[in-house]
Amino acid sequence: MPNYSTCKQLIRLSLLTLLTSPLLLVAASQPVIGSIMNSSHATLGGITVPGQGTLTRDAVLSTAKGGSALVRFSADTQAGLSGETSVRFSSADGRVSAKLSSGTMAVKSSGNETLVVETPKFKIEPAQDQAVYIVAMLAGGTTIVSARRGNLAVTETNSGKKHVVPEGHYAKISKAPGAVPGQAGAPAASAPPGLLNSAPVLFAIGVGAGIGVGFGIAEGPLGLPASPSGP
Repeated sequence: MPNYSTCKQLIRLSLLTLLTSPLLLVAASQPVIGSIMNSSHATLGGITVPGQGTLTRDAVLSTAKGGSALVRFSADTQAGLSGETSVRFSSADGRVSAKLSSGTMAVKSSGNETLVVETPKFKIEPAQDQAVYIVAMLAGGTTIVSARRGNLAVTETNSGKKHVVPEGHYAKISKAPGAVPGQAGAPAASAPPGLLNSAPVLFAIGVGAGIGVGFGIAEGPLGLPASPSGP
């Protein structure tokens, strides 16, 4: 007859199996593209992630308020999600796509695998082979792109127009009030240097981080960004 200690171990094992089995079923149905190295208050496809887990293609990783998640695709390609962030990840032809629908994510993209961030209106990726950057979707429809290391290419989805955000700069992108049709890409008449008015966006480039986040990725592991704030 099993003793009390053995019964406790069996109960713990049963509970762990119940918690992790939904994630195992999800992982078995799609190809694995990455690993969730650590997380808190995170769900994958609506299922709670117990700290670590496997990221499959087309899976939606979300974090609640105060939550976070660190995803690793390779030693040189990683992504960090702050609280209240939702991203759908996919992979094809050596490129990882992160479709950001809300919140803030930090990205380290280098080596043979490029990590591209897509928002409903823009595509953000390294202009050369590697970059460290942050993308934040703020309330009111404003998007901030911060190039911490390497230059970034930001492409407008509808028009295909491309902007470059140099290393050490940020871009604050919002709807352009009163943009004149037919003058896409032309500098606004009264705009300061670094401000482009292209229907339908106002693309302002400034020097610095552009967003208040904690980010320690220079040579070591990817740090997780804090909640976004304006420049």
